[in-house]
Amino acid sequence: GTSETYGSSLRLVLRNNGDTAVDTHGEHAYSIQRRTGDGWQEVRGSPTGDPVVLPREDRSLATNGTYSWSVTLEEDALASGVPGTELAVCPPLGPGTHRFVYWGLVDAVPVGIEFELVG
Repeated sequence: GTSETYGSSLRLVLRNNGDTAVDTHGEHAYSIQRRTGDGWQEVRGSPTGDPVVLPREDRSLATNGTYSWSVTLEEDALASGVPGTELAVCPPLGPGTHRFVYWGLVDAVPVGIEFELVG
């Protein structure tokens, strides 16, 4: 785990260290989640309350290929992180345990990293 401050940038890199290429759903197949009393909850959603469909761009990630993200930990930045998709962050971010989860690995479990948001 790591501690991050509200408004700071979190840099994340996913690298294929395997011997073969892997199929993915593209770089936008990720979630930002917050731990709640009911479990992990996505912090981004539709401003209208409708289900959100994030874009899927089926791609192959070559051996040693990477996806990288620079995620600014504030509401407006998280809401605008996926081009062409209208998102909102609700409720507002606050101190607590969060995680970045990449769920776009085809036929594999999601991978992620947990962090504590402070201040």
